[in-house]
Amino acid sequence: PVPAALARLNTLLAERTGSERFLTLAYLLLRPTAGGADLRVWLAGHHQPALVRPDGTVEALGVPGTLLGILPEVRHTGASYRLGPGDLLLLYTDGLTEARGSDGLFGTVRLNALLERLAGQTATAAVARLEQAVVEYRKGSADDAAMLILRLAPTAEPSEHVLLDLRLAAEPDAVRAAGDVVVMLSNSG
Repeated sequence: PVPAALARLNTLLAERTGSERFLTLAYLLLRPTAGGADLRVWLAGHHQPALVRPDGTVEALGVPGTLLGILPEVRHTGASYRLGPGDLLLLYTDGLTEARGSDGLFGTVRLNALLERLAGQTATAAVARLEQAVVEYRKGSADDAAMLILRLAPTAEPSEHVLLDLRLAAEPDAVRAAGDVVVMLSNSG
């Protein structure tokens, strides 16, 4: 079970690094279903992923949980969601919301307002627009920022599995690895 794995990871981090290092983590389990996907989310100190529905509704997913490596005992609760065709799922690091500009932090309010306008776009277009917005907003030095967007593509036939459209704003090796996963998933069906 995921909570037990997170507790074990917490113990290992604490034993090997003391309280000097910690880890935030978002663990997602996505299972394609006819016409959508079932999603389970566990969070360990990580920002809540954002779900953008095709109508522009934005929802923060998951139950906030304790970051790993600091406390002797941690608690993590899984949360379940149903995703449908056209949904965008954003996972991101704090470098996105903590980008500093003339009005303070970029923040989740500004992020959610932008996400509402990204409804219906491809993952590639959504990542490009988010990157552009943060770069244009940011003044001065930049914190590391990473994001992953998954989009459940509409299906042509009810018997088809939902496909994922994703783009990583990351290093070339990470993009290649993500592409390998997509190829593997497409070959497994």
